[in-house]
Amino acid sequence: MVSVHTFGVDRGIDRLVSTLTGHELWVCSVAYSPDGRLLASGSGDCTVRIWDTHTGEEAVPSLHSSDGAVRSVAFAPHSGHVAFGTDHGVVHIWDIGVGRTATVPLHGHTDTVWSVVYAPANAALIASASEDGTVRLWNPETGSILHVLSGHTRAVRAIAFRPDGQLVASGSKDKTVRLWNTFTGESAGEPITGLGDNISSLAISAEGKTLAVGSMSASGVRVWDLETRQITVELCRLPVTSLSFASDGSYLASSGWQAIHFWDWRTGQEVAAPITCSDWVNSVSFSSDGSYLSSATSDCTVQIWRSGGDRSAVRPPVAHDGAVTSIAVSADGTFIVSGSEDCSVRIWNAYTAEQISQPLLGHSDCVLSVAISSDGHLIASASADRTIRRWSVVTHEAAGEPLRGHKGKVNAIAFSPDLRWIVSGSDDGTARMWNIVTGFPSTIGPLECNARVLAVSFSPNGRIFASGDSQGYIRIWQTETGLVECEPLQANLRNIRSVVFSPDGMHVVSGSEDRSVRVWKVGEQKHTSFLVNHTDWVWSAAYSPDGGLIVSSSEDKTIRIWDLETGTTLATLYGHEQRVRFVVFSTDGRSIVSCGDDGTIRVWDVATALTLPKSGADDLLADATLKGEWYVGPSHELLLWVPYRYHDYLQKPPCKLVIGRCHVIIDSNTGGSYQGDNWTACWRKSMNH
Repeated sequence: MVSVHTFGVDRGIDRLVSTLTGHELWVCSVAYSPDGRLLASGSGDCTVRIWDTHTGEEAVPSLHSSDGAVRSVAFAPHSGHVAFGTDHGVVHIWDIGVGRTATVPLHGHTDTVWSVVYAPANAALIASASEDGTVRLWNPETGSILHVLSGHTRAVRAIAFRPDGQLVASGSKDKTVRLWNTFTGESAGEPITGLGDNISSLAISAEGKTLAVGSMSASGVRVWDLETRQITVELCRLPVTSLSFASDGSYLASSGWQAIHFWDWRTGQEVAAPITCSDWVNSVSFSSDGSYLSSATSDCTVQIWRSGGDRSAVRPPVAHDGAVTSIAVSADGTFIVSGSEDCSVRIWNAYTAEQISQPLLGHSDCVLSVAISSDGHLIASASADRTIRRWSVVTHEAAGEPLRGHKGKVNAIAFSPDLRWIVSGSDDGTARMWNIVTGFPSTIGPLECNARVLAVSFSPNGRIFASGDSQGYIRIWQTETGLVECEPLQANLRNIRSVVFSPDGMHVVSGSEDRSVRVWKVGEQKHTSFLVNHTDWVWSAAYSPDGGLIVSSSEDKTIRIWDLETGTTLATLYGHEQRVRFVVFSTDGRSIVSCGDDGTIRVWDVATALTLPKSGADDLLADATLKGEWYVGPSHELLLWVPYRYHDYLQKPPCKLVIGRCHVIIDSNTGGSYQGDNWTACWRKSMNH
């Protein structure tokens, strides 16, 4: 019998109204008609499709582009016309009612047209933005160019009209947003800077005073007050492909990798559980009444969602908004600390998955490493912003000023067991030690490693520490003198992503981009064990508290448990949908904690994991793996179909806890299952109950 229980994910899935299929390549853009009865979609398959939103069927035959992929679509405000921009730099306008072009093609751009937009309430004005760095204003009724707006130095990917149509904004890969007077074609002020790199999307609120800017870089979404010309809030730190304000201006939708988020753009808080999709969401568009949201996805589909009329009551589960890059478990096992690409550090109850405090904020770039002091009172975090920060576990506030000195990203940190030092490793090719109390760097160092330092670790007694670098070297340093303890250990010429001492301090385990886990005896030049079963980079490796097991995590999305004595794989853990960045044993050795690019933290039961091969007869899914949307058995037999939108949330034994937005528990055993030709056995059995 297979049982499925969902937590936090159902509301998002129930909001799906329909999935529209027919496009043969990625769908780039969607737009609603003014009355909401039709939906236009443009695709890389060189077609525009017009859908009836009530039936989900195509309302008219597909419109074919002879000028390459369709990158953008827009409905005219008061007519049955649809405009679309193409890869060959041409804007076409179709009359849906008669099924032919409404005017001559609009020629003028010399490269891809990324965006076309009608002026609100004015079907006689349309704007187009192009890879050629210009914005053009057209009279779509005559096909004539009204103005060529020049000033950007790189491709213009996004445009948006103010509701009165008198102002148009353009966003470019040159990192600027420009405002233009639509009557004169002149600039309306100086270019706006500081809104992010590679600007991909723009949206202006219904009252015309707020501009939302989306970026394909880690800048995410920034909200700009058009009157004060100031940034009022930053919403997220994830790549954004599209933005759309609800018609009443109450909230903002953003799309990106496999998700659509809903924001209160005044406070920066999410107002509803995000919608999960199977691929890049390239475009989102609200219906005119705000009841529905459509999305265009790289999986070739268009989807229509209920936008969430009860959104005030729908609060998303607390979770990171990006990849979780690093975790640490407290010595007493009661809490977990995580760092993320969303620039935050978070503290979680290790038993309930509840967040213990508000996110610890202060870093201006990705958090790459976190550590907890041995007494459990202090947290340290290292960031791509080149700083290290200390946080009080008691007050959940910063403990002193940031530690500055590294000239590159700080990739790794560790506390010394005696609570005197923090050691850090950086892209600047050095390892540094810092006084925990004062925050001052040690007089010893910086220690030159001649390559990017990607991993650091103290020995259990704190007398020495190890560093791993991007040229495949592991160096052992004396803590008190900064001298090398022995000759560098060379694993290979690839990045060493992880170095950790054994509980007795006699060995070091390393994980490398050559897909291997190696065990080294301190002071000797050759590894004593060489473990290879991963099919891609190893990101992390760690010892069990008794030193008998090693756990490793990989780019291949798996976690493996190894018997150190025999070098054999005892268990392979599946569940993360993207690379597993970090893995560690709990201090009692009963659990393994992992994190990954799928934005989740997972806690695994070691005893259950080690008995998986023996329990396969009782657990139908024990040896199953996900292939597409199916759980597949060892002989490739189909066992259980699981929709893609559940995949990020799967929790199957031996996983006993998922910290994330949502989770789906799948449990199975043969006690209530029936096989064979007599299907009525199931019915008869159930009748007896």
